[in-house]
Amino acid sequence: MGIASAAVALNLMPSVVFTVPLGTPGLLQAFMGTNGNLVALAVTVLNVVVGVMIYKPFVQLADQLALVKEAA
Repeated sequence: MGIASAAVALNLMPSVVFTVPLGTPGLLQAFMGTNGNLVALAVTVLNVVVGVMIYKPFVQLADQLALVKEAA
């Protein structure tokens, strides 16, 4: 959310002004809501990449703990 708000504040992409249909995939909501702005799509992809990078160590730790518990 911080990355997207910074992009809007720096005028790199417009704000979402159009209503997005219910059921639209999350990756396409900003793209469609800004009338097809490619920067909005790139920011959405960047947000997903950053989210995966933040979440990955916790998943790896959970896998290691599961292996240790299984071995015991």
